[in-house]
Amino acid sequence: MYRVPNELVEIFASLIDDSKVIKYVADQAGLPLGMIDFGGPTKVVWQNVLKEARKQEMLESLISVASSEYPAANWKNIEQILQDTNEIRAISALGIADSDWQGKRSRIELEKITGKEPTFLPLHFLEMGQFRAKSVALVQLGQTAGTGFLISNNLLITNNHVISDEEDARKASVIFNYQHNLNGSLAATSTFSLKPELGFATSASHDWTAVRIDGDANKEWGEIPLMGCSVKEGDYVNIIQHPLAKPKVVALYHNVVVYSNEDRVQYLTDTLPGSSGSPVFQSDWTLVALHHAGGDLMNDGSVRNQGIAVQRLLKDLKATQLI
Repeated sequence: MYRVPNELVEIFASLIDDSKVIKYVADQAGLPLGMIDFGGPTKVVWQNVLKEARKQEMLESLISVASSEYPAANWKNIEQILQDTNEIRAISALGIADSDWQGKRSRIELEKITGKEPTFLPLHFLEMGQFRAKSVALVQLGQTAGTGFLISNNLLITNNHVISDEEDARKASVIFNYQHNLNGSLAATSTFSLKPELGFATSASHDWTAVRIDGDANKEWGEIPLMGCSVKEGDYVNIIQHPLAKPKVVALYHNVVVYSNEDRVQYLTDTLPGSSGSPVFQSDWTLVALHHAGGDLMNDGSVRNQGIAVQRLLKDLKATQLI
């Protein structure tokens, strides 16, 4: 599947929001118009156009045409986004088969139901989010990267499709504090290696991996508690992540749960998917899932995503005796 950076979709959608103009730009770039669906919201259309441009290896041509039409835009920034994406490839989330998608309502329908609920949050919500974010790290394996997070006893949790075996674990670097400071500069990072011989377990069927950190990362970077909890349809969730191997960000309140059971939590967002291995939290910053799959655009412009429910993660980890 051909994916494009979220930032690229956002930039193009902010520049050109008329589907007829988008089609004109795609035509001028030489893209096969018959292979592109120009229906739906602006972000969806640009996602379709950019995917096809990447598939045809014609992104440069598309950017050239768009830059000639909109010369005032920051095209150097766009070129940098593409360059960064090529240097370190973010590991794509797994796809979700139509038969596995249980959410029957759209994000818009759910927001009509939940829209009357109070949106006030206690001030410590921000402080607790920052505290939880300390334990979230970039997981880098050569030229690929995903996200992971620390739990107790210096165990890193991520997806099986990020770290699939002990050999992968030995090659990986875990980078904490890769994020921006208040002044916009990059913070000083702390890098750890993994030591699977001290503890390793994985599940391909439930797409999780747990592996011991080499050193006491918990001392400086804390832990995210694992406890039994659940979410319901209409609940909002927050996701701390390293999208596209970029500095850490948080997706707040544009993620609404459409289905959950003891194994899976499914949710819709209005942005492109975050990084594989990210922790998914309730509003009180209790962990509810390990993000692992998604990326398919819905007709309303939202994106369907899925996480491994914390109940499943707890059950499996206890069976391995790692916790």
